[in-house]
Amino acid sequence: MTDSHTRTFLFIHVIWTTAGRVAVLKKPVRTILFAYLQKSSEEKGIKIVALNGVEDHLHVVLQLQPAQNLSQVVKSLKTDSAGWIIATNLLGSEFEWQDN
Repeated sequence: MTDSHTRTFLFIHVIWTTAGRVAVLKKPVRTILFAYLQKSSEEKGIKIVALNGVEDHLHVVLQLQPAQNLSQVVKSLKTDSAGWIIATNLLGSEFEWQDN
């Protein structure tokens, strides 16, 4: 017997760092960044279950649908958030995430 209401999700813990592991994500910056990432991800159909970090890296737990591509999701979140950090001048300087 099969359950027609079965759902499949993938839970992934992703860690990404600032370029050069430079400690620029002070607590006030992280607070604003986390709110932005939550909102932005929701708009893209990406579910962030948990989000935390320290001055040089973030921990993100994602709930993905089987059809979502992990690499594309992470690239989208990193590219979008780095662009937003620069556009809003949140750090007062250039910013980028470390490449894979």
